Amino acid sequence: MRSRLLARHFLSQFVENDAAPEIDRHQVLALVAAGVITVPLFATVFMSVKYLMQPLQTPAWTQVTAVTDRMIFCATSMLVSAIVATLEWDTLTLSSRDSAILGVLPISHLEIVRAKVVSLVTFATSFVVALNALPTLLHPTVMVANLSLNLLMLAPLIVARGFSTMAAGAFGFACVLAIREGLYLLIGRRRFERVSDLVRSALLFSLLLLLLLVPSRLSGRHDWMFERNAGPVLQRPVGWFVAMDIVMAAKVLDDVPRPDLSTWEAEQDDLLVTQYRNGLPYMATQALGGAGVLLVLLLVSSTTYLWNARRLHVLPEGRGGPAIVPASAVTNVLANVVARRPAKRAGLVFLGQTVLGSPVHRIYLIASVAIGAALLLGMAPAGTGSPGLPVRASQLAAQTLLLTAIIAGFRATIRTSADPRATWLFGVADTGNLAAFRNGVRVGTLTAVTATVLMLVPLHAAAWGVWIASMHALNGAALGWLLVEIACGDVEQPLMRTIPPNDALNTVGAVFLGAIVICVVILARIERAVLTSSLASVVFALVMAASAMWVRHLHERDHRAATIVVSV
Repeated sequence: MRSRLLARHFLSQFVENDAAPEIDRHQVLALVAAGVITVPLFATVFMSVKYLMQPLQTPAWTQVTAVTDRMIFCATSMLVSAIVATLEWDTLTLSSRDSAILGVLPISHLEIVRAKVVSLVTFATSFVVALNALPTLLHPTVMVANLSLNLLMLAPLIVARGFSTMAAGAFGFACVLAIREGLYLLIGRRRFERVSDLVRSALLFSLLLLLLLVPSRLSGRHDWMFERNAGPVLQRPVGWFVAMDIVMAAKVLDDVPRPDLSTWEAEQDDLLVTQYRNGLPYMATQALGGAGVLLVLLLVSSTTYLWNARRLHVLPEGRGGPAIVPASAVTNVLANVVARRPAKRAGLVFLGQTVLGSPVHRIYLIASVAIGAALLLGMAPAGTGSPGLPVRASQLAAQTLLLTAIIAGFRATIRTSADPRATWLFGVADTGNLAAFRNGVRVGTLTAVTATVLMLVPLHAAAWGVWIASMHALNGAALGWLLVEIACGDVEQPLMRTIPPNDALNTVGAVFLGAIVICVVILARIERAVLTSSLASVVFALVMAASAMWVRHLHERDHRAATIVVSV
């Protein structure tokens, strides 16, 4: 009974941790659970259409075509599980508070560690099962819908898919756990506290970027799975678990008869059969190697985890070690350059220190930058292009989409309190300089937007030439200013109090996102038209800047009116 209560206590910490916002965490959990279940279901239905539209489906065509789907399912399971483990970075082991509270109770250290391990395994298993349950049941069923199979022959396909995707999820979760515990073991507690936030942020950004690139990078053919070559480096771990699925399902599909085909179709299918059967021994080797790597990884991660947990006080008090970079030095130098008034400087410095020091705010920005970077990688021009080539609207839209994603991250950041326990201090310390404080936060956001635009100039100059790249940067800076005023200007008390998201956003969010994409495409087409003339480009930038000033004026007028109403 006591062990069960301890395990339940540790399970609740996976929801109530420093990476979760201070709003209703049960609502956050409900949204996450809904996303984990519905998004894979939608993707499964979309990916299964091609099997239903194949009138003369053969086993060989099914095996070769399904490799792409298996790659996407296994990669998604692996990366999402790793992302969840990264978000739960500080909750994976015993916290100092748990050690201080439970250590003085008449509970053995072994029982505490055992309960923590049980909760960790339960959480990881539950998440991986919830993520892969519906795709495991639906996709194999639809995949062989046009083949002559009975229910008994379908069961091994479902088992193979479930085993491969859940093994991939376990691999991703165990990788993050092994990195964390191995780093702690190698460099010790004090150094781990200094680099923990940096490693966690780098891992989270890399994993999010890889996850966002999965649909575009893994949607093609993967013939390397059937050949004796190494294949892409980043796809090798995914290939191990895909090979497990193929090998386990091979016997079932080999026994399925081929439908009557024309001569040409039979020849094409024979090529697929030859490709599949020649690559099957190599895939069996891959599957065995992947199973061995997974077992070794589980052994190493569990061993280092238990070794580090042999003592209490595994983690430091508070929210981890120091900030990723010396925030005070960087933000103070910037504030001295662009902000003269103390209140304005305070807003700029407070924004920088909050973004770099708070896990919640940092996660918002990391996620937004990862989304923008994924869009940029898929739409930006190649750096080796000729300056004489025509500029495409999609390439111009890449910068705008990147800025939109980053500004959305800043909007979520400033709408979240830097420290909910000290919110009342802002009201007590209000000296009537709130407008200057907001201006400082605005300047910090504009600085990030401008820096992003400047970093893209070399890429655009290599593809289009210096002149077009300069005009595009000018337009991007002006458009970024307008987006900052639209997205962030209506926040009256940035970083002071948490503003919960609108409940209607859960239903109209997709429509709103589609409207944003349409507006970005329209702006990209307008910009492509004005880039033919220097005067037109300057006029376009001036129109965007004037619109930004107008939006700012409207927001400040609303803030002044709200202040007067509160005073009265």
